[in-house]
Amino acid sequence: MSRNMKISFLTHIRIFLRNMRLLFSLDLHQERWRLFMTDKTIRGMSRYIQERDPNITGLLPDGVLHSEINAHEFKIFSQNGEDGILLWLISKIGTSSKTFVEFGIGSGRECNTANLILNFGWRGLMMDGSAINVENARMFFKYLMPYDEYAKLDIRREFITRENINDLIRSSAVTENADILSIDIDGNDYWIWEAITCIAPRIVVMEYNSAFGPVRSLTTPYKPDFNTYAEDRLGLYHGASLTALITLGKKKGYTFVGCDAFGANAFFVKDELAGDLPRISAKDAFYENQHQSKRGSVEQQFAFIKDKAFIEIS
Repeated sequence: MSRNMKISFLTHIRIFLRNMRLLFSLDLHQERWRLFMTDKTIRGMSRYIQERDPNITGLLPDGVLHSEINAHEFKIFSQNGEDGILLWLISKIGTSSKTFVEFGIGSGRECNTANLILNFGWRGLMMDGSAINVENARMFFKYLMPYDEYAKLDIRREFITRENINDLIRSSAVTENADILSIDIDGNDYWIWEAITCIAPRIVVMEYNSAFGPVRSLTTPYKPDFNTYAEDRLGLYHGASLTALITLGKKKGYTFVGCDAFGANAFFVKDELAGDLPRISAKDAFYENQHQSKRGSVEQQFAFIKDKAFIEIS
């Protein structure tokens, strides 16, 4: 064997060993991530079991349960206590398809359906307007799921408007008997929910803007290209008040059952499924958004934006 052939053979061996080492490292890294997420789930559930019974009120911002749903809050992948609320509501009303539509998912690591996807086998349509967020979400779920299961998950980059939302949902595998709709886009939230007619989910999760207070029934006017920080540098002018969303929910056939204790999301259940679930007013269920509270009280926050355009909902 010539010297050149020996060099070529050794080069190929080195490349092969390097690739095997890389592949092995990736596999180990992937398994480490899966173990980490499993541990995160177990810790989240354990904390819930340990703390919910006599000490749950200590986890709430004002130490008071505003609604029955707040007794069931815990976080695994959601931003706040939405994971626990959703599992409790599902335990009360059941499911029909274990499918969902969620938009405004961010990177996927903290959204309302991640726990259902990774731990309960749910599938559905996830959308976000940011290319980076969508790429990160795809990597996150692909890393943690068997490929054949990941392939059933529809993650898209879409800028959502009331003109395109029904077509986007129809173009997915989600059918009209979806179980959950979750909307969090910091802008046209009210108008998008109003426009959705192709599905009537069992549960709807809507972001509300606590800066509008518990009594005002207001939404920002519809703008297809709404951008929160372009409209208001403080990020307080967006979306709709809790009362406005409750009014819309009634028109669409939904019962309002409460808000998460962070002051971010309102939860609705189809009227015919609500049964003995809590009925509660906006004033009683309202929580101030803890992130926005750095801008002052609710009334101080509204004072910053009171001269902007609003539409009153009745």
